[in-house]
Amino acid sequence: MKIGAKIRRNRVTQHRTLEELAEHCDITMSMLSKVETGKSMPTVAMLSTIAEALGMTVSALVDDSPLKTTTVMTPAANIAGNKMTGTAKGYRYFMFAQGLHRKIMDPFLFVLKKGQVRRGRVSHDGEEFVYVLKGKVLYRVGGDEFTLGPGDSLYFCSADEHDFEPLTPEVRYLGIITTREEKHWWKEVKYGKKKRR
Repeated sequence: MKIGAKIRRNRVTQHRTLEELAEHCDITMSMLSKVETGKSMPTVAMLSTIAEALGMTVSALVDDSPLKTTTVMTPAANIAGNKMTGTAKGYRYFMFAQGLHRKIMDPFLFVLKKGQVRRGRVSHDGEEFVYVLKGKVLYRVGGDEFTLGPGDSLYFCSADEHDFEPLTPEVRYLGIITTREEKHWWKEVKYGKKKRR
C-alpha cells in the first residue's frame, strides 16, 4: 500500500478529520491532502511528524515488507537508485531494517544532488545522527552551521529547526532518526512541556 493511502487509512480509522491531523502536524490541509492522494511525497521529517501524530513509527508507514521481530539484514543489491524514494524537497532516501516496524530508531541512506534540494527548515520529535559517506554538505541546526565531508558526523536534537544544502554535485550520508517519544534532558531544559508544532 502507498504511504499516502496508509496515512489516510490510519487517520480515518482513528476518526480524525484531515483538518485535525494537519493542525496537529502544523502543515496545511492542502499539503496533507496531496500526501494522502499521492500527489506529493513527504519528507522524512514530515513523515516523522505524521507518524507520531498517528501513534505509529515512520517504518510502519513506509514499509510494506512482512513484519519481522528479530535481526534484519539488508543486501547491498537492495540499495539501488530505483529502490530509493524521492521526496517533495528534492532528495532521495533508502530505509534500512525494513520489516522491523517497532524500532527505537530509523536508519536511512540519503542522497542529495546539488541544485535539486529545496531549502526549508524542519523540526520533529526525536534525535538525529548524520555520518557523511561522500561529498560535502552544509547542515544548519538552530543558529549553527556545520560543513561536513566524508567521515564527519553530527548528532542533534531534531526539535531544533534544521536543514541541509549539498555543496558538491552529489552527497551521500547515513542518517539515523529516533522515532519514539522519550524524555530527553535537552528537550526539558530547552522546550519545557511539549508544544504542538
